[in-house]
Amino acid sequence: MQKKLIALAVAGLVSGGAYAQSNVTVYGVVDVFAGQTKADDNQVKNGVDSGGIGGSRIGFKGEEALGNGLKAIFTLEYGLTVDANQGVGTGTLAARQQYLGLSSNTLGTVIAGRLQTPGFDASNAYGAGISGGAAFSPLNALQSYAGANINSSARANNAIAYVSPTFAGFSGKFAYVFGEETTSNDRSKGYELGADYKNGPLAVSYVFSGGKDNAPLAVEQTKDAGHFLGASYDFGVVKAKGSYQREKTTQAGVDDLKFDIWQIGADVPVTAAGAVRIGYAQYKNKAAGADDDKVKAWTLGYTHSLSKRTTAYAAYTRLNNDNAADAGINGVNPTVAGGNGSILGAGINHAF
Repeated sequence: MQKKLIALAVAGLVSGGAYAQSNVTVYGVVDVFAGQTKADDNQVKNGVDSGGIGGSRIGFKGEEALGNGLKAIFTLEYGLTVDANQGVGTGTLAARQQYLGLSSNTLGTVIAGRLQTPGFDASNAYGAGISGGAAFSPLNALQSYAGANINSSARANNAIAYVSPTFAGFSGKFAYVFGEETTSNDRSKGYELGADYKNGPLAVSYVFSGGKDNAPLAVEQTKDAGHFLGASYDFGVVKAKGSYQREKTTQAGVDDLKFDIWQIGADVPVTAAGAVRIGYAQYKNKAAGADDDKVKAWTLGYTHSLSKRTTAYAAYTRLNNDNAADAGINGVNPTVAGGNGSILGAGINHAF
């Protein structure tokens, strides 16, 4: 349960007027597991790790009613590595998302800052297996190996986004990333457009990602384009899910990189509190001459709800690289192409 703290939590930082109007919610996830991650060429990591089925984090969010259905909203959320004295990424408290914005039930929401992208939301929603974007996720491993822009870990700095209200199950999202150009030679920019449909047991999402990388004006700029389509259907006895994405990078009209990733999976309830979770994913480099650059990954896991906020889990995920591929998982990569990898572990996830 999220703990709501009436402005007393920040009373020393705000005025008396703000004290009467503001509220802040403190929330987070603590996820820790014990296990072994390894590659076939004797690269092995044993021990306690963080983020098995969801990244550990702490966050603060709040809102203030401004009148006429308009609200000011903010979120400050930071990733944590529970088993060590460090955050996720750079720094001791690495930002997952930080934004300030305005929200209206009839007009939608506009936010700006460091944002989770439409691709982040879709990848995590339809990730097959035990999780969408954490240590045991085959989709996350393949997206990371591919360098995918549409990614279950993708967040954008210097970004602004609009989220529409929901109409008859449909909603839309648009995010734009500024390059914050300091010279005429720096033209980096990107955007993502997402559409969602949710109606009863059916959910479908589509994301388009486009962008241009930094390049001097005299050099042909590298352009990125990607598509992601995900869907799930809850039959009651099983929830099926899957996705397909394709991305390419071009320079001077020539494909520098082109790949696709597809996955399928199912969540199968076996008790009132427990479910078996299975998934299979495959990456294929579609560039000319890259026939051996292929990775297959699968996962088998079990989750058991100890309460509404606490989940125990166990999982095994394996990656099989073709001769030219060297994908890894949970930070462990084979030292030679064609080496395979796996992760086995069990842990607990607690949300507050």
